[in-house]
Amino acid sequence: MFKSTLEKLDYLLNLDTEKQEIDFHIVRQLSNDTDAEVRSQCAETLALIPCEESESILVSLLDDADNLVRANACDSLKFSHSKLIVKKLIFMLSDTSYLVRGYATLTIADILANISEGQFSGEVVQLFKNNEATEQSDWVKIAIYRSLVMLGENEYFIPFLNMLHSSDYRNRIFVLNIIDDIPNHKKEKFMEYQEIADAVADVEKKFKGEGRVLIRPSGTEPLVRVMIEGKDQKVIDEEARKLAELITKIML
Repeated sequence: MFKSTLEKLDYLLNLDTEKQEIDFHIVRQLSNDTDAEVRSQCAETLALIPCEESESILVSLLDDADNLVRANACDSLKFSHSKLIVKKLIFMLSDTSYLVRGYATLTIADILANISEGQFSGEVVQLFKNNEATEQSDWVKIAIYRSLVMLGENEYFIPFLNMLHSSDYRNRIFVLNIIDDIPNHKKEKFMEYQEIADAVADVEKKFKGEGRVLIRPSGTEPLVRVMIEGKDQKVIDEEARKLAELITKIML
């Protein structure tokens, strides 16, 4: 059917997952292709087709010999609502690849955040804490911090934010890509908190009419943006940092 790797990739990249029926026989064949790039793209494409067949193929890709294929399979399973999938992903937390460990961590938290598994979630939280204590990769630690916050361990948000000061630009980019920990339903009510309102008033008083504070919920992301206008950039940066930490502490 396909004459080249390029044709296989083109097929996967151009699947209209919303308008056409998916031929899972072909997709499963491609998931067993000899080219790791094809298998990896297959895992990415299946993230857009949330169903049992996709889940089944992705689970089989967790055993792939290629690190990136396994990592993409972990990442793409986020649509699952299955405790059994979480248990399979827990095995991936000891993978030799830091990418696999990181994406498995993120996906486990995302699934558990959407299903009611109180006791099991508590066990996973403890597992994440144990892993954080021994993990050598800062990239994976970022995933652990974010995942712990997703599961209610709010004290890990500051270590997560501190990774923005990492000397490795890949870590800084990773933090920015997954900073989605302030829930949308809370961020619009920040000025209802007296402590935040008082802090904003204090900052504005400090600038003596020569600056202002803008705190806006993002319309597209679960974030609160803290913006301060004034003359002294060093003071602006420090006050913005303190306000951001206060909002994080109160609203998470």
